[in-house]
Amino acid sequence: GPRPLPFLGNALHLDAKQPWVRYTAWGKTYIRLISFTPFVGELIYSRVLGIDMITINSETAARELLDKRSAIYSIVRRNWNGFQYCIPSDYETLQRHRKVYHQALRAEASISYHEMSSRKADELILNPTVTVGTQKYIHVFAGSLIMTVTYGHIAYGDKDPFLTRARELINIAIQIISPEKAAIITAFPFCEQKTQLQSLVTGFLSQVGDDADEDMMKDVTLTGYPGKKFPRWHGDGECRTFWIPNRILLYLDIAQSPDCIRCLHIHLAMVLYPDVQGRPRAEVNQVVKHDKIPSIDDRVSLPYLDAVVFEVLRWHPPVTLGQSAVIKFHDDVYNGYFIPKGSKSYEALSRDKEMFPDVSRFDPSRHLTIDEQLKNHVVNHFAFGHG
Repeated sequence: GPRPLPFLGNALHLDAKQPWVRYTAWGKTYIRLISFTPFVGELIYSRVLGIDMITINSETAARELLDKRSAIYSIVRRNWNGFQYCIPSDYETLQRHRKVYHQALRAEASISYHEMSSRKADELILNPTVTVGTQKYIHVFAGSLIMTVTYGHIAYGDKDPFLTRARELINIAIQIISPEKAAIITAFPFCEQKTQLQSLVTGFLSQVGDDADEDMMKDVTLTGYPGKKFPRWHGDGECRTFWIPNRILLYLDIAQSPDCIRCLHIHLAMVLYPDVQGRPRAEVNQVVKHDKIPSIDDRVSLPYLDAVVFEVLRWHPPVTLGQSAVIKFHDDVYNGYFIPKGSKSYEALSRDKEMFPDVSRFDPSRHLTIDEQLKNHVVNHFAFGHG
């Protein structure tokens, strides 16, 4: 990667508004010769204010480091005034979290959410958006969907208090979650945004605790995820300990939900590429005719529509540089690259030209085989942060 400056590292080399553009350019600049053939740099090293950053530019490297060597790479934890989210560091808590998520979010369990999600999708299509605007309306749709699945709470309009809290939180959090801004927060922990975020999180935690206590006093069985997967809040200290603090994670997911971002990007793509718009419409008309809205049961017969969704995730991933991972225990070496302990890794696989020619163009057909079936490659998982 580029040569860092003392203390600042590569901070002055980055584009503050579109940092991923510079990372992509570095991948083309710092190439490797393998058997006298130039290859885009699989790993690009940069350093910002004392934090080592590794950008992963190939699927091969990502699978080797984050999958096969997952024992030493861990999703980064963020701690805002005592609140932790993503993967915890201690094994027992990790196992407890995994058990909870597996019970409710595995493929078999998700079938029970199909009817509810289809109903929400129908509401999104059929109800007018002129009163609040498309962006707010989609935000309400995504937020209400997550709240219903998770807690059985139905959000009524953009004034819903849970959605309002989520917007307040994300407006501050989004300013500090990029790799470069996170480095600034680490170097200068007294900055104003972090103080505001801590204050909001503290207030939310207090309110969430009050809500849970009220539920326990009423001996309520929640209609959403916890109510289905746990007997009751009352007397279940482990359940309460897990769900009260981690409810803040839900606010983040609602405010910047992949569903919300994906819907907005589909709107944008259909405007910018009207030639693409006609094909999924024709496919839907052929499969479900003109007298009904397609449902999840029709998905297997709508491969091009699926390809549109996958291309949206590749074209503009919800998390531009993916969810960072950190090498926790010791230094690592990959294919001649030295990776120091404590390095944060970010993925940039959506711009791999070997996998996706003409990467800037919105082209759903790149995800289909010759016989019009979906390919099975890494883009299917961009919703989980492949950047």
